[in-house]
Order: sequence, then C-alpha cells, then structure tokens
Amino acid sequence: MDAFLLEKDIWVVATLGALFKAPFGGNLTFKGGTSLSKVWRAIRRFSEDVDVTYDIRAFAPDLVSGVGDDALPPTRSQEKRWTKAIRARLAEWVRDQARSIVEEELARAGFAAEVHAAADSLYEFGARSTGEPRIVRQVACDAAAHLPGLVFPQARPNVMLAERTFWEKATAIHVYCRQQRRRGERLSRHWHDLARLDEAGIAAVALDDRELAQSVARHKAIFSWKKMSRASGSTTKRQYRAHCNSFRPATLARRLRMTTQVCWPAACCSTKKIRSLN
Repeated sequence: MDAFLLEKDIWVVATLGALFKAPFGGNLTFKGGTSLSKVWRAIRRFSEDVDVTYDIRAFAPDLVSGVGDDALPPTRSQEKRWTKAIRARLAEWVRDQARSIVEEELARAGFAAEVHAAADSLYEFGARSTGEPRIVRQVACDAAAHLPGLVFPQARPNVMLAERTFWEKATAIHVYCRQQRRRGERLSRHWHDLARLDEAGIAAVALDDRELAQSVARHKAIFSWKKMSRASGSTTKRQYRAHCNSFRPATLARRLRMTTQVCWPAACCSTKKIRSLN
C-alpha cells in the first residue's frame, strides 16, 4: 500500500476517534464502504470517503415527533421540508460544533490539523435516518499490526451492521437495473462490494432479513431519489419511487442466491448478468 494511503488511513481513524468521543458521538453511526473495510473486513478496496450519519431522532426531534419507529416523513411535502431543514442544520452543526470539537480532540491526541470543507480525507455527514441496526466496534489503523513498536490512533464508533449496508447496495442495484441505465465506471463498486459481502458470509445473513430489506427500500423511496437519479439518469421522483416500490426482497434474494459463486464477478462487467438481477 502506498505511504499516502497509510497516512490517510491514520487520519481517518484519528478523526473517527475524535468524532465518537464528542458529546454527540453516541448519536452518530459509521457506515458505508469504509466501514466494510475498516470494521467488517469484507472488502479490500480503499473507499474515497467516510460516511457518518447523525440519528435523525436526536438531530431533529421536532421533525420526527409522532411519525413512528421508521422516522420517515408521512407525505411528499413533509419530505421536502425535512430535507431542507436537515441540510441547513447539518451545515450549521459542522461549522459551529463538529469542526471545532474534532480539531481540539485531534490536537489533544497530537494531530495538529485544521478541518476544511474539502480535504484528502473526506467525511460525509447525513441525518435522515436512525443509523440502525448498529453496534460498537474497535477500529485500528492498517499499519498498526505491522509496526507494534509504534502507537497509532484507535476509535470505538457505533457501526452500521454490514447486513444493512448489503441491502443499501442491493436496493441501489435493483433501481439501476430497473432503469436499464448503467455507468460501470461509477457504479461497479456496488457489485464488487456485494461479491465481497457474499464471500464473507454476510450476504447469506442479510438475505434472510426481509424486514430490514423492506425498511431500507421504504427509506430510499422517500429520501434517495435525487442522489440516485443523478447517478443513474432517472429524471423524476415518481419513476424512482415506482422502482423502489417494485422491490421484492424474496425475489431478489432468490435470484442473488442463484447467481452466487457464478455471476457475482461477471455482474461487474456483463450487461446480461446485470439484467438477470431484475
């Protein structure tokens, strides 16, 4: 591994430690591709960014009051209001709270740094989900095991279970395939990650959790249409929600099991195999 990546890994872990030691750390959840490599050891690629979500129930209790366990907006107009409010509050939170706390904690640990809006180690924050299911896990630097004489930063974040990350990616693939639009250079990582989750035995567990799958699909049908349409070419919220509503965990689970061991690697580059997952 390049020295640059080893150094970046140190900053990633140090910043995770700073975030989850903060007063708000108990309401954060570490998720996404970096969690699959750093915590679950399911993938071997170095993700470009670090995804952290702030539990919406703690971040915006006024918005979610009385809406149920899923903490989802009941109407389209409410979704727009929630999204607008959360984006504004997140920007304010990063500027007025998270930035200074992370800088102070890093300095205390011996990492003199200034946090900027754009940097080599990119953290992306969200606050439109609960981050559940999750568990507290230890995170270490990759170089630590090979250099026992040195002291490296560590972190103990709340981490989204890999089974949910599996369904996050599987539902995304479902929508891409339904749209019959493919951008392999940007989206092939999802197929790669599913293949690695299958090899790690995580996919088998996730495929049996249909309730979790439907929960992810409901959330994406409401909140993720803009991001997904930019990535895949869909133009309307109605089209995206129709694709999400067509999601059937049992059918997808059966087809994924049929392609396991044979089609996962090919799915990254074969249009025929990708369409077979629809």
